[in-house]
Amino acid sequence: DHTLVELADGTYINASHLHTKDAGRCYILTQGPLPHTAIHFWRMVWEQNVHCIIMLNRLIEGGSRKCCSYFPGQEIGSRVKSAGSIIALQEFRIKLLEEVHKPNYSIRSIELNNLKVKNFSLPKFYQILFLIKLNLSRNIRHYQYITWPDFGVPNKTSEFLEFLFDVRKNNLLNCAVNGP
Repeated sequence: DHTLVELADGTYINASHLHTKDAGRCYILTQGPLPHTAIHFWRMVWEQNVHCIIMLNRLIEGGSRKCCSYFPGQEIGSRVKSAGSIIALQEFRIKLLEEVHKPNYSIRSIELNNLKVKNFSLPKFYQILFLIKLNLSRNIRHYQYITWPDFGVPNKTSEFLEFLFDVRKNNLLNCAVNGP
C-alpha cells in the first residue's frame, strides 16, 4: 500500500501517511505503541523527522491498556515530578525536559537522542567509507488529550478546540487501536 510507513531497515510499522492538500501538511496516523513495537515507533519518529506527536487517549482506558508507556512522564493526576526522567530503548534515549498538565491534556517537551545514527546526508559511498557515528538529538513536543472517551467523541467541542489550538503545528497523530 502506498500509504504505509516503511522503516530504513525495509520493515513496516502499523502506520499510514496522510497528505492533506488543502492544509498543505503531511501526517502519520498510527496506533499507540505496544511494548514490543515502541522501538519501531521511535525509529519512525526519527526517520520521518517528526517533531510533534499528538496522542488522543490515555495509556489505560476502561481498565484496558491502550498502549505502552513509550514516553517519559506522568499522565494527569499523578503527583510525581518527572522532569528529567529517561527511557532507553536500544539506540534511543528519550528524556523528558518539561511537562505541563492542563485540565484536558498534557504537553511534554522531549529530547530524543539517537546514539547510533550515521550521517545519512552523505552519499552511501561516504557513509560506508567513513562509518561516521554521531550522537544526535531532536526536540519533540508530545501532546496528550486525555478526555476523549474510548469508542466515543469528546463531550465538549470547546475543550477539544482548545487542545487543537495548542497543537497547530503537528506531524504525527497517535490514536488508540480501538479509538476514534
